[in-house]
Amino acid sequence: MAAWANRLATIIGIDRTLNLGKYLGIPLLHSRVSKAHFNDLIEKVQGRLTGWSNHTLNGAGRATLIQSVSSTIPSYTMQTMEIPISVCEKLDKINRNFLWGDSNKKKKIHLLSWSKVCKSKDSGGLGIRKARHQNLALLAKLGWKITTKENSLWVSFLRDKYLHNNSLLSWSWPCKKSASFVWRSITKANFIIKKGVKWKIGDGNSIDLWLDWWFGDGPLIDKFPGNHGSHNVKLNSIFNTNNGWDLSSISQVINTQTVAEILLVNIPDIHGTGDHPTWVATPNGTFSSAAAFNIVNPRVSNSADWKWIWKLNIPAKLQFFLWLTFHDVLPTNSLRACRGMIAMSFCPRCDETPEDTNHLFRGWLFRVHLCFFSATEEDELLSTSTVQYRSTVNWYMVDLFAMVDGSRMKN
Repeated sequence: MAAWANRLATIIGIDRTLNLGKYLGIPLLHSRVSKAHFNDLIEKVQGRLTGWSNHTLNGAGRATLIQSVSSTIPSYTMQTMEIPISVCEKLDKINRNFLWGDSNKKKKIHLLSWSKVCKSKDSGGLGIRKARHQNLALLAKLGWKITTKENSLWVSFLRDKYLHNNSLLSWSWPCKKSASFVWRSITKANFIIKKGVKWKIGDGNSIDLWLDWWFGDGPLIDKFPGNHGSHNVKLNSIFNTNNGWDLSSISQVINTQTVAEILLVNIPDIHGTGDHPTWVATPNGTFSSAAAFNIVNPRVSNSADWKWIWKLNIPAKLQFFLWLTFHDVLPTNSLRACRGMIAMSFCPRCDETPEDTNHLFRGWLFRVHLCFFSATEEDELLSTSTVQYRSTVNWYMVDLFAMVDGSRMKN
């Protein structure tokens, strides 16, 4: 094969190469994908973040910069192909180390697990997206365009080559080894399309009776699993000639309650109207990458209320501090002793009880026990209603807890 390639290159006068380079910053892949293909992407992200000194940004600033860099630099690559998991993990590691202030010279404490950090702010996280989740959410957009039969050459090509007369939503068989890397990438995000697309009934010729979501809260196959014969059964097979339903062919498989619910679904009077896929997570029915991301990383119902922290009219760095406080991960001696960093967990000031979050903040507004308070200042704080401090930091803390206390009482 190599001899034929060299001979052809000589005939047409073009040098032979094993590297096709890049197009619009995306590598043109014609061989097995490896981590090496994405080294430039890793270097760009790392260079953008490490260009900022950890001493010039607080925790809130680092979190904002991570969100900005993660949503811009890798996004174009992520929406065209599946990035290897090892590369996604490397990107997450870069973001994780930058958030907690790691550098080549000094390692810092990672106060909270990355999975908790990457939750939404409503669920107790910072809203930072994991690279793998972001990649799948952006790839789902390609699947949406194929499902809606967008009038594009690449959509027509992929549909004719791989789907034939089938729907991407009913795609359930493994890809052939000869399939392109782009097509294999799209099918990896197919589960997002299946969970997010609900069909609006038209002529019923494009909707799979069992596999597609066309009524209720999911496909029929989820409610009634089993062997229903060929899955390539279109919805119009249970239409009658009077623009109604004929459920005789499936009434033995589904229960009477489902039969009654289907009979309530309206079939359009206009014949020839095509079926139309809608994205259920948005009001206008069009695809949203943010909604797709919520399918990959669903919000966890949590009894704790985290919204109030981000609604406080205080500097972002104090919101970040409160976020750490209510996760109980401040770098106290108790936490450091628990992680094996020090031997003793006692408070260095009183040397009586372990230094934990409850010891630092003794349950009420004006009882703030911090190392920079002197004994005289603490006595003065507890003995007078007119609090006057020499330290600006002390005023900052009192003002912070006053706003927190007022906000929590309102909630």
